[in-house]
Amino acid sequence: MLTPNQRKALAALLVCKSRAEASRQCGLGLRTIQDYEKQPEFAEALERGRRELLADAAHRMAAGYTQTVDTLQEIVENPDTPDASRVAAARALLDYGLKFAELTDINKRLDKLEGML
Repeated sequence: MLTPNQRKALAALLVCKSRAEASRQCGLGLRTIQDYEKQPEFAEALERGRRELLADAAHRMAAGYTQTVDTLQEIVENPDTPDASRVAAARALLDYGLKFAELTDINKRLDKLEGML
């Protein structure tokens, strides 16, 4: 079970850009935070928090993905759009589509591996 100070440090580490900034925000020394990070329970909680933040960011990106794709598709299909812009939009659609497929595959594999542990 994390102590109240560890919970403060954890919250600060998850929102701050650096350990030094987290230290200032939560009012704990930098060395204290570094010591916490060496403790398995704290390190696991920090990693869990980071994964949740990444998952939230991915969900927000996915929520806007449909509108983005629709906009790019409109650019590609509009004959009045300059050819260079249409090609750039088509390339973006292909690139983002491939990256999304790769990330989805990686996440599925990672979930499967974590389930095996």
